[in-house]
Amino acid sequence: MEIEIKPKDQTKRHYPANKFMWAYLTALTLIALIFILSYVFAMNMLQQEATYSTMLKATNQFNLLSQNIAKTSLQIRLCTEQKNCEDQVSLLEYLVARWKQAFKELEKNNLLENPTSQTIQLVEKSRDYYYPMLKAAEKIISYRQRIYSFRETKTILRSSQVILINEKYLSQTLNCITETYYEEASANIARLKNWELGLLIFAILLLVLEAIFIFQPVVYQANLYFEYFKKANQAIAFEHEQLSEIYYQLKEKEAQTRRDAEIIAQNNQDLLSAQEELIAAQEELSKKNEHLQKALSELQNSKRLTESRFLDISLAEANKIMRWQNNETLESWCNRLLEYITPYVNGFQALIYILEEKTTLSVVGRYAVSQEMLLERGEIEIGETHVGQVAKSCKMIYFQNIEMLNYAVPNSNNGQNKNSQHILQNGIVIPWKTTQTATLEIMPTTLLVLPLMYYDNLVGVLEINALEPFSERNLELLKRLTEPIAANLHALNDQRHINQLFADSQIAGKKLRKTILRLQENEERFRKMVELTQEGLVFLQGYTIIDVNPALVKMMKYINAIELIGLNYIELIAPQYRFELEDRKIITTETELETVGLRKDGSTFPIELQVRKVTYKNEVITVISIHDITLRKQTEEELAEANRIASLVKVIEKKNKDITSSIEYAQRIQEAILPNTALLGKGFLEHFVFYKPKDIVSGDFYWYAEKNEHALIAAVDCTGHGVPGAFMSLIGYSQLNKIVIEQGIVEPHIVLSKLDEGVAEALNQKDNNSRTRDGMDIALCSLNIYEKKLSFAGAYRPMYLIREGEFIEFRADPFPIGGNFKYKKEKNFTPHTIYLLPRDTIYIFTDGFPDQFGGTENRKYMTKNFKNLLMRIQDYNMNEQKMLLEQEFVAWKGDYKQMDDILVIGLRF
Repeated sequence: MEIEIKPKDQTKRHYPANKFMWAYLTALTLIALIFILSYVFAMNMLQQEATYSTMLKATNQFNLLSQNIAKTSLQIRLCTEQKNCEDQVSLLEYLVARWKQAFKELEKNNLLENPTSQTIQLVEKSRDYYYPMLKAAEKIISYRQRIYSFRETKTILRSSQVILINEKYLSQTLNCITETYYEEASANIARLKNWELGLLIFAILLLVLEAIFIFQPVVYQANLYFEYFKKANQAIAFEHEQLSEIYYQLKEKEAQTRRDAEIIAQNNQDLLSAQEELIAAQEELSKKNEHLQKALSELQNSKRLTESRFLDISLAEANKIMRWQNNETLESWCNRLLEYITPYVNGFQALIYILEEKTTLSVVGRYAVSQEMLLERGEIEIGETHVGQVAKSCKMIYFQNIEMLNYAVPNSNNGQNKNSQHILQNGIVIPWKTTQTATLEIMPTTLLVLPLMYYDNLVGVLEINALEPFSERNLELLKRLTEPIAANLHALNDQRHINQLFADSQIAGKKLRKTILRLQENEERFRKMVELTQEGLVFLQGYTIIDVNPALVKMMKYINAIELIGLNYIELIAPQYRFELEDRKIITTETELETVGLRKDGSTFPIELQVRKVTYKNEVITVISIHDITLRKQTEEELAEANRIASLVKVIEKKNKDITSSIEYAQRIQEAILPNTALLGKGFLEHFVFYKPKDIVSGDFYWYAEKNEHALIAAVDCTGHGVPGAFMSLIGYSQLNKIVIEQGIVEPHIVLSKLDEGVAEALNQKDNNSRTRDGMDIALCSLNIYEKKLSFAGAYRPMYLIREGEFIEFRADPFPIGGNFKYKKEKNFTPHTIYLLPRDTIYIFTDGFPDQFGGTENRKYMTKNFKNLLMRIQDYNMNEQKMLLEQEFVAWKGDYKQMDDILVIGLRF
């Protein structure tokens, strides 16, 4: 269907459209201009309102700070405690700083717009009150440390009064400024409302004109166009039917395409399902691997537990075997013990020797040893052969795979001696006996000789040999068995001696019973004779010596009694004690007296005198018994000294208890300042701290701090250990906090330089006459958390980095912090910087672990072994590494004492 359009009709239609279009554009332009003008004016008014709001806020803030300053100055004037006053002064200082800034903002905001003359005058007036208040507040702050002085108290009182007076007027002025700003803002809002009303009236008039001159003609022309469109729609309907047929054909093709797409989607879904099944299988395989790893770990733990249980069970069984049986001899006990122990540890032959008369070792137990060998080695002198050397040095001998440098194979046909000799590399010659079987001769290749010690005294020697080297657990079992064997051997040997003495006493009993009657008859005579032989007797006639017994001659160191006869008895007494005898008149009173005797050679000694009268041949003579009481005096002095020492011991024990309590309290203080290990994780995925002080308090300590984006950690070894080291650790801890937290220094080499200066100043080491050489070694790391950059510097203590199986050492500078004067002008610490990768592991530590003595030869653990240990434990997490380090340290130290404080820090990223 076609529609014809005449040219005349086309001209009539298009001409009104152009006219209406220009009219419509004109109306839109006017409306847009009105909108723009309204927007610009509103924004200008709102900007002015924002300016007034800012001015009001600044004025109110300045007014509030003024009131707080006045309130704080009043509290300072009324405070009664030093600490409270100092806190209030600090608060005043903070408020004054904010007050200054608020006043600057008030002046700045007043110049943003053209202020009124009234506002300018009010701001100028506020300065008259602001500066006196500021000067008074600063004067109060300047007297911070002398606030209790009478003079300063009067000054503070006057300053506080100045602040309160000026604050009152300043507050009134600020309120006037606020009211002025509020009036100007209200006037500005009224102007905005008037402008908005005028623009609204103009817009309404414009819309009325558009409705009359534009929309009415447009409606008429639109009706004409609607008729034209109706005819055009009929033609379009016919074309639409044709398009519908084409559409149905396209729809069928679309359905076929959709079915093909569904088939493809199903195939994709099958592929996704297969992929998910593959991922699930992979996850299941990972879980199985985890279970396998756990099972392997449990197997290793079970193995270690089995080893430990083996020793416990074996020792328990051996103790059962070592229980004494009724009527058991030393030899039978030793043989029974060896019959159990030797096969149990896969031994071949065994002998037990016992120490006789301190110079000879005798065999008291054997296992699988021929009679010929027993006769040959039944007794060995101390120092001879390997057994004698072990008895002499009290150290064990253990040889494996013994090489025979001089060994003659016995020949049973020619009757040669079947003895052989092993000459070991250290010169020890070991005579040995081969063991013959029906078809061959067996030569042991492993020798173990252990001293049997009981309370650090040698009791005997255990010799055991085998065809193969002993396993580690069997060797450890034999070492642990030496102490109970020695104890039982010592007890059995004592029992053997007691039995021998008992047998001898039974033989002598018969003789004793025969003589007991004769002894009883002569007991009194012998007792008197013993008394006479133990004391000196002086026989006097008047004061003159007429006779003495031999004991007195010997006591006084004279040659014979003739030298003493005729002397006055007083000459036997030391001159300074003779007046006491004369005063006491012991000859007539027959009393006892302790005094000091005088020998012929002039030496003196303590004696006890006893005087008695006796009748001899109808004549009364005086007898003086003189006892040498030197031993008694020495005993009394020793007893008095012992009592004095006992009292001193009690005093010392009390002081030790007090000192120990003080040190334990110091330990709690030291533990309190040490950082919590749980807080070390900022920037570190895993970490551990192996910390084991030698004494109650430690000279080693670890330190941790955070400053901005940096986390710093240090391992520090102070001079000495115990209490001296703990004092040094407090100095180091406080200096590190001061440098990093207060001063904000995070570069390790600069921190160490500052720390060196701080320690030298604290210990007065800058003085050339100072005798202190104390200092500390330190390894310090600083981690930039966001950049993953680690900085390191050290004084004698290095840092180890293990990255993907590679061991990297960052060496420290070869001088300490403080202590050594020769480095005063040379201490420039070297900075080291690395960028960390995932799974990088860092270790910092003190020298306690590598310097620990232990092992079988009591030697140092050494740094090389420590590095190897760190490499071996890399596959474990950090908690397991700490446990393995502790186990290695305990196993290496053994029964030896801990040499120094232990500190090892591990960090993993």
